[in-house]
Amino acid sequence: MLAADSVRHDPRYLHHALALGRFDSLVVRALHHRYLRSTPADWLRDLNLVAAAPQAFDGFAPEHVPAGDELPPCPACADPESGAEAHAEIRLLLASVWRLSAPSAAPPSGHADRRAVLGRASLEALCADYGRRPRPDQATTRTSTPSLPTAGSTRW
Repeated sequence: MLAADSVRHDPRYLHHALALGRFDSLVVRALHHRYLRSTPADWLRDLNLVAAAPQAFDGFAPEHVPAGDELPPCPACADPESGAEAHAEIRLLLASVWRLSAPSAAPPSGHADRRAVLGRASLEALCADYGRRPRPDQATTRTSTPSLPTAGSTRW
């Protein structure tokens, strides 16, 4: 069994943790951990599942939200390739997707919605980070393996 603040929890657990207000203390840290270990498609799927968590109702008191110095350290921030910059982008993107996924959320009103524009910028920054990652030799030489589809194949 995983500890309550483990970054290795399943996305369904993170979905419920977000609904309980564990935004910084668990969910952002766990998504950052997954970001370094997942494909872009898998990570975005997990982000959407987690961000579909309901927002807190008026009068609901989430659990104690720790201050910055009380937060457990993010193990993924120790990675020199990703670090604090990616953590901040993931935090901003999660906040934006969570806000926009609420059933009562109005669609963004063009560029006037600063948070939507910042969310898009965060997603672009994370995509650029994925693009800089080293690729397996099979991907760069277009060698097909059972688990690596190539462009033009029906499994792409």
